[in-house]
Amino acid sequence: MENVKSKTEKSVVAITRGGRWEAKKVIKKGLDLIGGINSVVKKGDMVLLKPNLGYPEAPGMPPWTCTTDAMVLAALTELCFEAGAKKVRTGDMPAHHVRASYMLASTGVQQAVEKVGGEVVCLDEEPFITREVPGGILLKRQALPKPILDADVIINVPKVKPTRVGKWTLGFKNLFGLVPHEERMERHRVPEHFYVLTDLYKIVKPALTVMDGFVIQEGLGPRMGDPIDFGVVIMGKDPVATEAVTVLAIGHEPYEQMVLPIAEKQDLGTMDLKKIEIRGESLESVRRYTKVSPGDLWLNMSPNVVEYFGGACWGCGFWIQYTPYPWEIDKNKKYALIVGNRPRLPDKFTEDEIIVMGTCATRSRSQILKACPEGMTPRFIGGCPPYWQRAHGYYEYHKIDQMPRAPKANFTDM
Repeated sequence: MENVKSKTEKSVVAITRGGRWEAKKVIKKGLDLIGGINSVVKKGDMVLLKPNLGYPEAPGMPPWTCTTDAMVLAALTELCFEAGAKKVRTGDMPAHHVRASYMLASTGVQQAVEKVGGEVVCLDEEPFITREVPGGILLKRQALPKPILDADVIINVPKVKPTRVGKWTLGFKNLFGLVPHEERMERHRVPEHFYVLTDLYKIVKPALTVMDGFVIQEGLGPRMGDPIDFGVVIMGKDPVATEAVTVLAIGHEPYEQMVLPIAEKQDLGTMDLKKIEIRGESLESVRRYTKVSPGDLWLNMSPNVVEYFGGACWGCGFWIQYTPYPWEIDKNKKYALIVGNRPRLPDKFTEDEIIVMGTCATRSRSQILKACPEGMTPRFIGGCPPYWQRAHGYYEYHKIDQMPRAPKANFTDM
């Protein structure tokens, strides 16, 4: 991966400031600070922009509070054409099987990029081609949408916002949107998730990361967070340095973004400020503290639910808060939720209903049955993670159950 180095051999990251309505001016200024768009895009290149179109915006909010701004993608499309690109495409695969065509249209991205001569590509409708992952640790081979493999240049364009698995949906996390839907949930287990993200970078190899920080989120990300008018774009060719500077700019330390130490150890870049040259706006002039998403929420918020844990991982951890769902709870009853490889069980349950969640917990079936009052039958929810058994309720809870679903992946050997 080519990286811009200064005379002191530091990774170069640009910080520029402005409003989303002047996105092209702000982005061009940043590009000029790191070597210009011509150092990334050559004449005749086929360019693919990878935005974060993961989730529909929260009700009542404009799309640019949740997804990569259409103005940012239109600006990058124009700049790539000015550098001589033959074709500039924008494509993504949203989360939770929401159809890409829906998100591209509903966010205004399709209209914006087509207006300036670009194209959109629905990656969930494209063939998936399997390739070897060079230096892969968890991923030895990975299927990717064909347009990713066809592109001469990939530009990673994340939205700055918090998330529940990890801390922020920045450059490394944004590439997870290239993984087929059928493979995603099992790869959300922590810490494996972060090794998957670094392996993805090794095969996708974006030439540039452009962080859309015009309007960012804090708190209940990646969809329901509070929007902040930040007015900052951060970019660089070193993915680790660019992400580290972004984390610092939103008031936190790079090691809090758990993928970064792993990526640095694998020589994908540096998060050491002493080895990073920041150009444009100073870090101090833009830095502000932002609240993170409550990712480690290892409880169900209902007082009617009693949790019995033992060696649970994040595969089930995410679903504790959604099991049972609010509409499944009778306020006159108590519920026991059992999770993990070796759950700490009482001699006898006193709750009215018992829920056993995840493959690991089912291994304690005999002990659980022994602790059940006579005549009580537990409800077993299998899966590792138990996504498919809980998914429809999640869609309903977040009001995305009526949105069009992505087709089944078409895996093709080529």
